[in-house]
Amino acid sequence: MRRIKEDIKLKIHEKRDRDLMLNFHNNYMKKFWILKIRPERFSVFGSQHKTNNCAEALHKVMRKIIPDRAGFFPWFQALHAMVIKKAEDDKNQIDAGEEVRAPVAPEKRKHDK
Repeated sequence: MRRIKEDIKLKIHEKRDRDLMLNFHNNYMKKFWILKIRPERFSVFGSQHKTNNCAEALHKVMRKIIPDRAGFFPWFQALHAMVIKKAEDDKNQIDAGEEVRAPVAPEKRKHDK
């Protein structure tokens, strides 16, 4: 998180844009992902037991979508599209009284094609 914050300070020269990104970093990334969700729920870094199937599945899909060393912003856009947008869509369906799509297991998808 510190490296992302330093990256924002170094790479965004316009003060207003830099302040917006630093506020975003603090209010969303730090307060939501780090303090509320907790890193151990989305990362296995530093764990003795490295199995976290949800995180591993997400990382595998993201590795296919995001080019190597793409940087924070492309990574976050992909995360938003893959996770946050889908969760928002599910919530909107629930609020509208509609049935939320059931997740399809990867092995099921292969057999259906």
